[in-house]
Amino acid sequence: MTDRRRTPWIIFWSEAGKRGFKVWAWSTNRVGKVTAADVGIVKDEATAKAWAEAVASVKDGMEIRNNPARIWDPRLEVLGLERMKAIVMHTNKHRGLRWADDPTFAVWELSNEEWWMRKMLAGSWKKLPAFFQEQLEQRWSAWVRKKYGEEGKLKASWGGVLAEESWERGRFRLAPMGKNDPKAALNDANEAARQAVAGTGQGATEESLADARASDVLEFLLELQLAHKKRSVEAFKSWGRSTRLSPVLYDTGIGYETHSQYMHQQAEAVSHDAYVNGWGIAQVKEAEDEKLPEHLRKREELSRERRVMNAGPWINWLLLPPGISQGVPWLEHNKVEGKPFLVYETQIQQPAKYRVDFPLRLAALAAIQDWDWINWHYFATPDDVGRNERAFDKPMDVTTGSHPQGYHYTYDEVQTAMMRAAGFMFRQKAFAPAARPTQFIYGRKSLYSPESMVFHGSYGTRGHDMLPTTYQYGVRIKIDAEREEDEVIGPVVRFEDRWKQNPYQATEEIEFDWKKGF
Repeated sequence: MTDRRRTPWIIFWSEAGKRGFKVWAWSTNRVGKVTAADVGIVKDEATAKAWAEAVASVKDGMEIRNNPARIWDPRLEVLGLERMKAIVMHTNKHRGLRWADDPTFAVWELSNEEWWMRKMLAGSWKKLPAFFQEQLEQRWSAWVRKKYGEEGKLKASWGGVLAEESWERGRFRLAPMGKNDPKAALNDANEAARQAVAGTGQGATEESLADARASDVLEFLLELQLAHKKRSVEAFKSWGRSTRLSPVLYDTGIGYETHSQYMHQQAEAVSHDAYVNGWGIAQVKEAEDEKLPEHLRKREELSRERRVMNAGPWINWLLLPPGISQGVPWLEHNKVEGKPFLVYETQIQQPAKYRVDFPLRLAALAAIQDWDWINWHYFATPDDVGRNERAFDKPMDVTTGSHPQGYHYTYDEVQTAMMRAAGFMFRQKAFAPAARPTQFIYGRKSLYSPESMVFHGSYGTRGHDMLPTTYQYGVRIKIDAEREEDEVIGPVVRFEDRWKQNPYQATEEIEFDWKKGF
């Protein structure tokens, strides 16, 4: 039976390929649910009964996509890969090719906005059935024993262990975690874990827990995640010509976490996104707390500048130093030398008086940073506007909520025309990239910093310097786990000087004179 919802897309992909279009394939993310009957996907009698019972205990079934345990559970990993393989082995009868072999598909991704590290550090794994939690903590305990080799070295590093932990039994709590999940008990904050350790009378100090143990947690989780991604790519590459020759992304998004960027850096290409507001708000909460770390105060400053109305009820971005970030940087600074850089989503929110400039600002940034792919998000509405021959006769809708529908460009004839013009410039490589981008290099201390356990806690006070520097000199970022300290190579526009710099001119062809506005 033909799936009428699917058929138009199959025909579209076929016709797109004939016309030289390239498609970014994210459909392999949809791999369905796992059931207890899937237990035989991996032969392991010792865990079969407990695994099946754990899966069966999940109300309404357990999704494979974005399941935290998929990273460490062998059955979930293999099952996910088998489902992905079944998708890409489909033959498009209109094209006469398997998707895995079709050159129309130029980018593949293992996951879309999986954001595993962020969710894990927020305690997502504590919501899994006990079987999968136990699996993870056993892996962690084995990792700790292997790293330290003997109890004395462990205690010298950590300063002690929790009361219920034992080197002899090989049992250690996976703690501390980030501060995002108040229900995660011991794992909800570094401070809570420090107090727990301090109360054991085993000589642990706040410093040893915060620096050594938290860093070990990050290193363990990152190793676990990267091993899963590498195994998955190895399988993916074996399925066809397109899957072998096209870049395969490890994931998409989360542009301001050192461990997330380090993961992206290991893949064949790096992919991030960003949206900007068009309708301003009256004010943003002031960062007046003197105890707030400097890098968080900077974030609040940038949030105020980028989100508060500055032209009536609107945000006119041309009256601000150049940028896209609205607090937590995601997009501008994440270009890795030698890796394709792909923007998987971007748009300016409706309503906005100043929408026509956004495509040009993005094209300028893409040129400075030498990007490779930009996806505008998105042209679609429930009334199937793509088939409406007079779509631009309809009034633009006003959507100011948090849903991405507020970021579409449907019915906006002027912005659509400018997007076409900007896209033409981009595809023709009309503008040269920055000749000698400044390099921001981060070492192990930053990669495994306890501060990075909390979203937007990465990169320290230097992190926000990357944004203004991008528009004046261009930026390349590198997370180097082989070195301890950070380093910056090249000139910098400091965050504190972003309002002093004018114009910004990273190349002879591109200039941002924000004092003139427009």
